Amino acid sequence: MDHLEPSTFKRVVGFYIPRDLIPSDWLCDSQNPIDNLKSLLEKANGGLDCCGTPEELLKDLKNFFGFSGSYVAFGLPTKEYFKKEVTKYKSASGKTYIYKNDFFTCINSIISNPEYSQKNMIVQKSLNLLFRALASQLSSNSEMMEYPKEKLQELRSSFHNVMTKSNMKFHGFPRMKTPEAVAKQWFRWFHICGIYGIEKELEAILNKSFRCLPVKQNEDTYIKFFAAFSLVFRTTYHFFDQVLEPKTISGKPIVRVFEIGEEIWIIGKELLKMVKQRNWKWKDLEKYIDGMPDLGVCRANELTDVIGVEALKKIEFVKVPITYQLFHSTPIPYRPSGYCIPASFAIQHVFEKMILVHKLFQIVKTNRYKVVEQFIKTICNRLDGAIFIDVREFEWMKNLWDFEYETNFKNGLMKMIREKDDFTMEHVKEEIEYLGLETEFPEIFNFVSSCPSPNMKTAVNETIMKYLMAWFFNVKNPPEMEININNNICDTDPKKEEPKKKKKKAKKVVQEEAPPTKVQESAACPKCFRASEFTRKVNEKLRLSKVENRHLKKELARIEVEKEEKEEQIQILRQKLEEKDRKILEMAKEKEEFLEELHQKFVKMEAEKEAYPEPVITEEVKDRVYSILKIRNTLKSENPLGKLQEMLDQMSMNSKTVKKIVKKEKKSFEVSCKEFMDTVALETTRILVNPSIQPKIPEFPSFSKEFIDCYKKSTSQELPIICASLLQPEELPECLICLIEMTPDQDTVKCVTCTKSYHTECAREWFKVKRTCPTCKSGMLDETEFPSLS
Repeated sequence: MDHLEPSTFKRVVGFYIPRDLIPSDWLCDSQNPIDNLKSLLEKANGGLDCCGTPEELLKDLKNFFGFSGSYVAFGLPTKEYFKKEVTKYKSASGKTYIYKNDFFTCINSIISNPEYSQKNMIVQKSLNLLFRALASQLSSNSEMMEYPKEKLQELRSSFHNVMTKSNMKFHGFPRMKTPEAVAKQWFRWFHICGIYGIEKELEAILNKSFRCLPVKQNEDTYIKFFAAFSLVFRTTYHFFDQVLEPKTISGKPIVRVFEIGEEIWIIGKELLKMVKQRNWKWKDLEKYIDGMPDLGVCRANELTDVIGVEALKKIEFVKVPITYQLFHSTPIPYRPSGYCIPASFAIQHVFEKMILVHKLFQIVKTNRYKVVEQFIKTICNRLDGAIFIDVREFEWMKNLWDFEYETNFKNGLMKMIREKDDFTMEHVKEEIEYLGLETEFPEIFNFVSSCPSPNMKTAVNETIMKYLMAWFFNVKNPPEMEININNNICDTDPKKEEPKKKKKKAKKVVQEEAPPTKVQESAACPKCFRASEFTRKVNEKLRLSKVENRHLKKELARIEVEKEEKEEQIQILRQKLEEKDRKILEMAKEKEEFLEELHQKFVKMEAEKEAYPEPVITEEVKDRVYSILKIRNTLKSENPLGKLQEMLDQMSMNSKTVKKIVKKEKKSFEVSCKEFMDTVALETTRILVNPSIQPKIPEFPSFSKEFIDCYKKSTSQELPIICASLLQPEELPECLICLIEMTPDQDTVKCVTCTKSYHTECAREWFKVKRTCPTCKSGMLDETEFPSLS
């Protein structure tokens, strides 16, 4: 619970402590739960002294919140799932077991380690979606598994290595350079395992991560995250498929044994389910358990008599101790998604509400006895001797008492319990008399304890609780009472009858003064005795008949409900079958239409093939295809953009001018190069489809004169040639001075600015008149007349 958000922690406290005892101005805004509980106890002004210290209250809250599937039962936000402490249980053979649902909590504790939890929120949140999806596929919240200590330690070590070692190489993982590539890999894992319906949530998690941590500058980080995500995902899903929900069930069945004080109970239906899953034919056990309700229980010694000791050795019994907690017991999972608590704990929690929350026995009222008596009788009839009850039954009991309180006691005047520093049993009795309880509940003095209590309020409340619990168990299991019917059939004198009050007084006097005599035995005639005996037997048969009738009614109602559910399932299955048949017919029709369409196309293609013979591939066409494929391979092998970056890295950016030239040239060359590569790719596709066409390949981009000079000046080296095989051979143009075409064997001079060439003799004649280039008018000199001084 230490990792819960304050708002969630406050919600859990509201489920445990009655809301009437929680102050409305309690904020619960600290990340430390102890600080929040200290604030709660201070705000309560003594109203929660029964909870003890903040540490004791936190311990009770952890026990209360620690049951399997608590986050779903309490309706907590999905981000708070799997944030609780896992309770471990021991079997009779000494092995450790946990609930299957808590396996995901164990893994969540590994990936949410504070050491690196802030760095891997994308991993943690996306894996929580996996845990939630797999937990919803579990067949029951009540099933257990052996605690995989070694597997979890191995996973913890591997996950730690992935998240903390910066120099770790991740071989075999794809390079993810864009957010789309990252999302594709994440979604791929979920869809491979057949997990759908989480797309929107996963997309929101990924988008938030992309905003905080861009993919472009953090490719290696995302590969590390993906490696960690894949490791936990693969381990979890493999364990789910092999252990949590295996296709074939084998091994010892795991059955829970509940320890309530000295009593040990086993839920019969749970045991029978485990036996049937393994196809064991234990007819005696089936006959013994089939008539039980869902929460019907049996003892271990009873099972020994039914199936024998050897059969019990085939079952792994796991001890689940159940201890009493103030206000609310820890729910126990049973069935696919139900929860139960001990019936005696439930009634005690209702009595706590009477005493501590509504302060019923401090209200100045005279009809408390009748209301409490009727309430206890109603509860006893409802429980009908059950050991465990559904949590919904517990809520019904609380709501029933709330109705009684609202109707009869809400606006009553209240007396406060007077505190004393040093008090004895006599002082507690005086306080009970002060509250007026001895008149309505005359036997309550018998329950005053001699054990010391911390204060008078606790002593009085404990006395009332003991009295109510004794009263409840007396009504639940009444002692045999002798039926007095003498007045109806005996030939006695009616004048001898006395009023009830006098009769009570006389009885008291007889008990105090007169010793027991045998007069009473001779008072009843044989006829009365036989009638009394007969009445006892009739009443016993009537009681048994009522119990049997009540059970039969419940069984009949259950059968009716099951029948309706099965009819609904049959109707749903029938509709699904009809829908499936309709879809199959539609798919068959579409398939026939598709095959017919393919046949028509095939016939048409055959006709076209006969009309147009296949083109003859000549040597020229082969050369054309070879040339463009050679260009494509050159681009892949020489990587012009990579070489450009290497050239730029060699240059020293020591001035703004150089930076500006480099930036401009880089942008221009990248644009031109990408256009060239896209054109080559397009033309390659076209010529592979139709070799007869003539590809249109543009010139490979070249660098500007300004950049060439800048590179040479910066590195003192000639500019390397990129993709030399792609450069067009320089054609010798005609001389613009004499207008005669130049030949390779002639001497020429070239302008470095516009790259135009001229005959050397023509240029010398030109330089006698002008010392500029005939084309671009830039300065140009005869090298023979003006040789370089270097």
